[in-house]
Amino acid sequence: VTQEGVLEAAKIHRARALLALTSADTTNLEAALCARPLNPDLLVALRLYDDDFASTVYRTLRAAHPDALTRSRSVSTLAAPAFATAMMGRQILGAIAVERRVLVFAALDIADQPRLAGRTVAEAFRPGAWRVLALD
Repeated sequence: VTQEGVLEAAKIHRARALLALTSADTTNLEAALCARPLNPDLLVALRLYDDDFASTVYRTLRAAHPDALTRSRSVSTLAAPAFATAMMGRQILGAIAVERRVLVFAALDIADQPRLAGRTVAEAFRPGAWRVLALD
C-alpha cells in the first residue's frame, strides 16, 4: 500500500472510500496518511487494535482534515459484544456500539441479583453501571 504508485494504480483519486483493515496498525495508518492527500474527500475507515490509539488517530486525522469523513475503530471494542455474549450465554439480548463504548442489553433473573431484588426500577438504576429498561 505504501510503495510508490500503489494507491495511484488503485485509482485512489477516484475512490469514494478506503478501508484499511489489515492486522498491522502501522500499515493501516500509513495507508490512510498516504491516501488523504491524493483524495481529500475520501471516506477513510481504519482498523486499529488499541482503542486509545484509535481515539488519538481519529482526533488527529479529524483535526488535520475537518471536512473529511474518517473513522477509526478498535478491534477489541468491536469484539466486546461478541465476547460478552460468549461469557454470559443467552442472557445477552444484544449489544450496540455507541461512540467508543458498547451498550449491552441483558436479561437477568432478579432473584439471583441481590442488588436488584425488591427494588423499584428507579432504585435499581446505577449511573454509569446499569439501567433497568423493563420488567417481565
